[in-house]
Amino acid sequence: VEESFKTLFWAIFGLSEVKSVVINYDHKFIENIGYVLYGVYHVTMVIVLLNMLIAMINSSFQEIELKHSKCSSVQSTENNNLHSVRNPPTQYQKIMKRLIKRYVLKAQMDREKDDVNEGELKEIKQDISSLRYELLEEKSQNTDNLADLIRQLGEKLGA
Repeated sequence: VEESFKTLFWAIFGLSEVKSVVINYDHKFIENIGYVLYGVYHVTMVIVLLNMLIAMINSSFQEIELKHSKCSSVQSTENNNLHSVRNPPTQYQKIMKRLIKRYVLKAQMDREKDDVNEGELKEIKQDISSLRYELLEEKSQNTDNLADLIRQLGEKLGA
């Protein structure tokens, strides 16, 4: 039994041979069962190792996706800062900035009180980012609606 465990352990690294299943006695049935179990063990190990590889790739992909969202957020923030120089902030934007600041300050206070794990901070950042994208979308829709209303008003005044 001890030799069996050693053989299986080193089989993980490819350092054992199929010859280890061969029995010196004339027991073909037991030897065939040994071959089958050895094969099942190798198939199981391949599946486990592939599962671990998929998990590692998934983790790496999530980190890259988070970094991409951060870069997109920074880029869009810089673009909005350029636009905000031309357009003064509205009351709605001022309120949203205050809400976000309050949210971030509360998160910082909670972190100082007790250690917040990195997952919660990522979640907060994603919430802020999604809120920001929703606000930008709503702003563009409101701008389009306002342009349509101005055009309609101009048509009625001109007619």
